[in-house]
Amino acid sequence: MDEPAISHQASFDNDGDLVVEGSTATSLDQFGVDVDHRDPDSRPDQPTASEFGVDDRPTDDTTSDAGEQVPLASSLSDGQRTLDGSDPPAPYED
Repeated sequence: MDEPAISHQASFDNDGDLVVEGSTATSLDQFGVDVDHRDPDSRPDQPTASEFGVDDRPTDDTTSDAGEQVPLASSLSDGQRTLDGSDPPAPYED
């Protein structure tokens, strides 16, 4: 990657204060970054309630059934122990 050209060198006076001699504009383009200069798309329109505290937004009836649900537990192997050496708790069963 090519190094960007130095267009400003900071300088200080005898008291250690920064001497400002105008501003320097830089861009990520100078560092090889691809920058998208288009205006970002706005968020999609979402229904709003008619007044505060009243949820009268239309419901979305297009959601499908979640399907089969399984317990959120890991499987255990025979002889498996916890870090302190004890037996692990039995998994939840229906």
